[in-house]
Amino acid sequence: MRKNSAVLLLCLVSTLTLQAQKVKPFSKDNIRFEMPNTWGVQNIPPYYILVSEPAKPVGQVLTTFDVEIDTLFSDLDSFCTNYEERLGKSEVFLDFFVVSKKEIDFHGLIAFEYDCTATVTQMPMEWKSVVFVKNDKVYKLSTASLIGQFRLMEKTTDAIFESFEID
Repeated sequence: MRKNSAVLLLCLVSTLTLQAQKVKPFSKDNIRFEMPNTWGVQNIPPYYILVSEPAKPVGQVLTTFDVEIDTLFSDLDSFCTNYEERLGKSEVFLDFFVVSKKEIDFHGLIAFEYDCTATVTQMPMEWKSVVFVKNDKVYKLSTASLIGQFRLMEKTTDAIFESFEID
């Protein structure tokens, strides 16, 4: 009985936490998700979709969530190989490192989930990317933040991933 009560309490706290954080819907073409009410849309090429937390004082990094669509690759393995090689050779992503890469089920689709780190413009960054194929296009969803802030924002960014829908 105690174990069931603890699980019920944990579920209740998680639900209340998500309800306490006000969210707003976002949609573009065939993509929908919910993001925190305070987050805004950024129009920065080449991102198909880029949303981030509100502006901070100069020198502080925002947590972001972005969607990229690749039509050059139609299979997951080829895209992932190219992604890893491209970032490994990048002059922007210094010390690029794949902390983990695992195959997951993302809303019924076979996907790879990456946890990566790199130094970007002299700032230590960490990000999570989920890569999948839908309708012969590769979609890469990513959230990024400073290494120390990344885990602190995990509940928020995980909620965005969980709310993600695509037709």
